[in-house]
Amino acid sequence: MKLALALATILLVGIPLGGQDAVKDAPSIGQCRTDQPLWDSKLIEIARGAANGVANGTDDATIETLTNWIHEMRGCAVVDHEHAPAYVRTVALTMAAVGVRATDFLHRHNLTDQFVKEDLEGLR
Repeated sequence: MKLALALATILLVGIPLGGQDAVKDAPSIGQCRTDQPLWDSKLIEIARGAANGVANGTDDATIETLTNWIHEMRGCAVVDHEHAPAYVRTVALTMAAVGVRATDFLHRHNLTDQFVKEDLEGLR
């Protein structure tokens, strides 16, 4: 659990929100507390389907949508410290969903070997 929290904190703090505009455009606490449980629930459902190797019919969130969720939840952690762990969890779940899709893309396009080779060469 401590490792998961540390990783989530690194993800939240390690990737900037986007400077002054992010603070100016920060979501409201009310919006954060409404969106987070809904998205968390949907992401858990998507993850369960992926873990079972089943395409999830309710997974209609595009990469653009998932990216927007990440940005909003990061903003929420900044404006609502009391619920920051929940927002960090949703960021981590969303990033995992993006990662699964990226991995599937690599497999579909036979790019996994090239990805591994270049990573071993230090190309990151």
